[in-house]
Amino acid sequence: STPKPSSAASDVYKRQVILLSASSAFAEVQSFGPFSVDTDHPDVIRLNGDIEEGDALNFRRTLMVAPKAKLLTLNSGGGLVSAGLLIADDVHSRELATFIPSGSQCFSACSFVFLAGIERQADGDLGVHQIRNGANDAARAQNSIADILDVLDRFDTPIQVLTVMFKTCLLYTSDAADEGLGV
Repeated sequence: STPKPSSAASDVYKRQVILLSASSAFAEVQSFGPFSVDTDHPDVIRLNGDIEEGDALNFRRTLMVAPKAKLLTLNSGGGLVSAGLLIADDVHSRELATFIPSGSQCFSACSFVFLAGIERQADGDLGVHQIRNGANDAARAQNSIADILDVLDRFDTPIQVLTVMFKTCLLYTSDAADEGLGV
């Protein structure tokens, strides 16, 4: 279950829903990989796209242009475990709230980012599953699992989420994740 946001976070969520439906014609949007922030609303960062190699640095670049950000909205099919965990660590350290708007998805590595939120709300779809690597390297998979457990424990992730994650098998229809561990 998702923690209920405080009234302050609810106000930010409500404002974000309005922002998603009505964008200022004068706002300048700055993008770094899948992350963006607009000058009219520097307290909101958006993730829209898969999490790939280099995106942890892209997130830090976004934080540099939006140092007072309070909310990260999520729409991502997932991506690389290592990048997702680094981004999640920054989200948690910065005490950002996370939000999956209605009609959006946050699957796989994106779920780590969602769970890192100091306050979390999912109006869209949230999904977790087992990790996979193209090389079938058990040692590498176990190291990734150890990293996942370490990080998610710091976010007070309920054990039920981990149980579902490690029992849920996902079939890939593309080999995009074969370049590294993907979730």
